[in-house]
Amino acid sequence: MIKTYTYSLPFTIPFKTGKSVFKNREGVIVRYIHDTEVVTEASPLPGFSTETLDDVRTFFTSYSDSLSTFFDSNYTFDEISPFLRTLPELPSARFALSMMALMILTKRNKCSIDQILGIQTIPESVLVNTIVGIGSVEEVLSYVEHAFKQGFGTIKLKVPDSPAELASILKNVSEKFPQLTFRLDANQSWPLNKAEENIAYFKGLPVEYIEEPAAISSPEELRQIISNSPLPIALDESITNLTNLEFALKNFPDTVIIIKPTLFGNFIHLAETISRYRSSFEQIVVTTALEAAVGRSMVSEAAFLIGDRNLAHGLNTGNMLVKDLFDDLKIVSGKLLMTDRVVNKLHFDQLNQVFLTS
Repeated sequence: MIKTYTYSLPFTIPFKTGKSVFKNREGVIVRYIHDTEVVTEASPLPGFSTETLDDVRTFFTSYSDSLSTFFDSNYTFDEISPFLRTLPELPSARFALSMMALMILTKRNKCSIDQILGIQTIPESVLVNTIVGIGSVEEVLSYVEHAFKQGFGTIKLKVPDSPAELASILKNVSEKFPQLTFRLDANQSWPLNKAEENIAYFKGLPVEYIEEPAAISSPEELRQIISNSPLPIALDESITNLTNLEFALKNFPDTVIIIKPTLFGNFIHLAETISRYRSSFEQIVVTTALEAAVGRSMVSEAAFLIGDRNLAHGLNTGNMLVKDLFDDLKIVSGKLLMTDRVVNKLHFDQLNQVFLTS
């Protein structure tokens, strides 16, 4: 039997997109209970997802019986993707259902998801980055010092309107904390003709990569930015679906690609697509789409399975919510241990029912 519940959790700071401001993170919790129990989350991210929360709720209402029939059956791994293709193309719902299908198989067959997917090894732990806010030199130093004391080695910052100012701040910060590496997210905010100039401000600083420096209209423009940049470039917003992802993997083999699994749908197809071009999942960074705790546990599982073993992943976003459905991921000293994964151990009764409506 499939049952769904809607949640609404307040953000600590309202989440802003290009068109709207959201005070709450909303999504759908999906529960399967029959011979075993599995709990997943389908939560489209406003401004990024192609579907809406209403689309997801309507889908589960309409397809509840057919979903229950499939999951109750003695299905095999090879039947999962063909079944998902018969359903409406709602990426967050397909991600939730593909993970659910895999977890049901692991419980019935007493195996792990990596074994089902044919992934040879998974790491004992994954590195996790954190995010700090922008402010004065003193404020950023304070934020970074707090992150450093928590054990984080990689810190992400949003690039403000003045990249030169941020470069000056980073110079001060990196002198005090030389062990740290920084990721800069420009969020396509720089004019294309200013991208190279702005990137140059950060030359010589411990910057791991710059995310989406400018909005591009062609692969040639991206090639030009990458070839002329003294720092690595990472792709995030410009990779919106599996077709875009496959093109990037094929044509930009050394470029960091940031994956929000909620936006890509069927996780089996996602893993197969990446492994076709990067068998060791090199230069793949997995991040949340600001899901609640259930969704973050799913994304953390994805990081163990398809993330670069030597790069930090964007899993530390639970602090962006005032309240949550259960305890946050156990991230210690900038790492999440394999033994602390919870996605396949969740039960609905563990969730904070106050925030759920059926």
